[in-house]
Amino acid sequence: GAAAVTGEAGKAKAGPAISHFTLEVAAKDKLLYCMALLRLGLCKRKSLIFVANPDAAVRLRLFLHKFGIPCCALHAELPANSRAHILQEFNRGIYDYMIAAADDAAAEGGEGGA
Repeated sequence: GAAAVTGEAGKAKAGPAISHFTLEVAAKDKLLYCMALLRLGLCKRKSLIFVANPDAAVRLRLFLHKFGIPCCALHAELPANSRAHILQEFNRGIYDYMIAAADDAAAEGGEGGA
């Protein structure tokens, strides 16, 4: 199916340029599109990828690792010390891509994810 790309970019006065883009694709193609965007260098460094739940976060992380894309997954099922360590590694630049799962409470409230 066709993919629709929308985006908006803004620049904070005292901070770095930040961009936000969404890409809507068929469910069966999500892993492939994500891998292609990252592998081809179409996403800048330090990217956050939001998914709907912890299982999707782990599945995407494992898939990307198979293609040589180092990334980390952050979700509520991890212990607090593990989440803090993952954030520190992302902030230090060990990982350029972080996959973040929606919080269960937020998901129940009607917010969707990838």
